[in-house]
Amino acid sequence: MNDHDSDIPEHDEPIGDAPDFSGPPPSVIFGFWPDASPPSEEEVRLAVRNAFPDLTFIGEPDGDDEALWAFGVAVPGLPNPLMVWLEDRGDLSADAVEESLDDPVERREAGRSQWLIGTETYLGEAPAKGFQIQMRVLDAAIVSGMPAAFDDSALSIRSGKIIREIARSKTPPRAGVLFGIHETPVEGEKVWVHTHGLGRFGLPEIEVVGLGKERSRDAFDLVDAVADALVSGSGPTPDGLLALGDGIEVVLVTPEDALMRLGAGSELRDAGQDDHIGHSLALVDTEGQPPYAALDHFAECPVLFKGRLESDRQARLAKERYGVFGQLFAIHRREGWRFHVKLCFEGLGDPPSYEHLWFEVRELKPGRIKGVCLNEPMMTRDARQGEVAWHDYARLSDWNIVTPGGNYDPESAGVLLNDS
Repeated sequence: MNDHDSDIPEHDEPIGDAPDFSGPPPSVIFGFWPDASPPSEEEVRLAVRNAFPDLTFIGEPDGDDEALWAFGVAVPGLPNPLMVWLEDRGDLSADAVEESLDDPVERREAGRSQWLIGTETYLGEAPAKGFQIQMRVLDAAIVSGMPAAFDDSALSIRSGKIIREIARSKTPPRAGVLFGIHETPVEGEKVWVHTHGLGRFGLPEIEVVGLGKERSRDAFDLVDAVADALVSGSGPTPDGLLALGDGIEVVLVTPEDALMRLGAGSELRDAGQDDHIGHSLALVDTEGQPPYAALDHFAECPVLFKGRLESDRQARLAKERYGVFGQLFAIHRREGWRFHVKLCFEGLGDPPSYEHLWFEVRELKPGRIKGVCLNEPMMTRDARQGEVAWHDYARLSDWNIVTPGGNYDPESAGVLLNDS
């Protein structure tokens, strides 16, 4: 994908005609305790204290019938107190663990785990940073090493290795880490694609109704891009139109409005389930139909707008973990793995804009990257699609590794080095 730094206004106003909130819900995340015996409160307190020498233990939180023990902490960098507790695993599905984790060791340890350490806090005005600190507390609390985490707010099970990568990074994670995208079969051959976890930002959840099953994977990419735009502060026009990139537009409406435009009823979404209750907005095209034109763009490698703050964050993380990329390139480049970098180029105009283009890497040298340009530049003359050339490392803004087991970015690729 190409990414352009966007001129879309960034703001903190609510999206659409959302009802008044009492405030964003808390972020609730559980870590799987890998040992057969449950940890003592003292053991976990000591581990958290060692990881955060400047934290303060606060009065015990309100009682929870399911908790064996609980305590609260005030952690530097978190705007609100964080609660830590221990509970029995209960009915958390073994099938969900099996389906969510690729690593066989993580699957085995999480699958047999009988105990969960829970954490809960309100993330505040910098949710990505708050989420990262919450992960650091959870990582420290699982003294024996966390095989996986259940993000209750996003209804997603996450790899323990990836959680540790997030926790130990100097750069906060991308917005996509803070929410999950889910697909639910509904009436006939249709699917309902929707998010969980955006409420932690004080934003509505995003959904698409009326799609055929064959387009659900493209819908994941579209929903991710819309959520990323909203989290980054790029909002729609007053009538709900949101521009995601060159020629890519969607309209955000209430789910009820989307169903009315489709001439359909509630059978196209499963809003009756308790875990789907909450404010949400649906994506349609400018004619009020499912956003197939936008989905077609995503299937063809779209040119996306990116807010400056998110582009800067991506670039910091890509450079922070570029050593991982280089090591994996040296180890696996001849094994069929594909290595891509995204480089930033200044476009034409005054003031100048910036264009981010993807390259497939052919060779690396200190401070330099040789690659073939995969995109057709729209705004710069410093690269041409299909051209193989050397470029300065200073242009680096992101990278990606394609392996037989899936795709990895700076957020997650450290697990590949651990396995090498």
